Amino acid sequence: MALINCPECGHEVSNTVQQCPHCGYSINGQPAQAQKKKSKTGLIILIAVLLAACTAACYLFVIQPQQKLSQAETLIARGKFSEAEVILSQLGNSEKKNDLLVQITVAEIEECIKSGDYSGAERKISTVPEGSVSPELKAELASKQAEAYMIQGKYEEADAMLDSIEQTEDVIKLREELSYESRAFSCIKAIKKVLKNPDSLSIYEITFYPDTVKDTEASTDDNPVYVETEPSCVMHYGAQNGFGGNTTSYAYFTWGGEEYSLLGAVNSLDEDDLNSKSDDYWYDYLVLLSIQSAMKKEPVGSLNIERVQTLLKNNSYSIIKIIK
Repeated sequence: MALINCPECGHEVSNTVQQCPHCGYSINGQPAQAQKKKSKTGLIILIAVLLAACTAACYLFVIQPQQKLSQAETLIARGKFSEAEVILSQLGNSEKKNDLLVQITVAEIEECIKSGDYSGAERKISTVPEGSVSPELKAELASKQAEAYMIQGKYEEADAMLDSIEQTEDVIKLREELSYESRAFSCIKAIKKVLKNPDSLSIYEITFYPDTVKDTEASTDDNPVYVETEPSCVMHYGAQNGFGGNTTSYAYFTWGGEEYSLLGAVNSLDEDDLNSKSDDYWYDYLVLLSIQSAMKKEPVGSLNIERVQTLLKNNSYSIIKIIK
């Protein structure tokens, strides 16, 4: 072993050492400064790699999911639900994703209602959290289902369904139609009993008018008291007569306690058209006066005459009960 002077600091050191113990100068290798530079370069590379990894992770787990959520939201707004569902299926669970899936389901419920697929709408409602479907949409579904029941003559089922939902203006109107149509079918059953050919009956118009009856308990000889009762009904109809031809007539019905009763019918609302030589002249005259008196009042209630005509044509009204 020999001693040499360190080129950096001048101290004597062994010629076998790699680095000066006094100043750290590399005796047999690269200078310490170069080593430090190499170490610094390696650190920079490591930091760059870590930054790249963080950037990639941020894109994959934050930016890209947000982009896909925004893309799905745009597709939903355009009504492209299937495409939106495909994109959402590529994402993990999140509150935003679940909200968008609920939006898609609600939109599909609306489409089911529009297309008449009411059972499909009900199934989809059962798949979303409680409160996701607005009361208005549920009421619309129930109203449509009730109308479907009514066109089948299932008025009691329709009434039960409408009774279970919020009583909006549209629901109240539909329930009024339901009530007065059930009364109309009571009148139809009454008129068919006296027709020569019941199956020939055609309904043109049905109108209800307020009616009153004398309260025998509250009335006195000098002070009669009248109370409101079920409305009377005037029906404009056509049917086959005894000679095989068709006759247009006006029938008058009053409430009989449980069903409507036919008071009578006339072929015209003009007194001059009555047959004064007929044995039934005075009775027909009484019926005409009753009709004319009723028609001076403001009509009450409303009904869908097209639905009534359809049920009459399909003979789907026989089990309809009066719904008040």
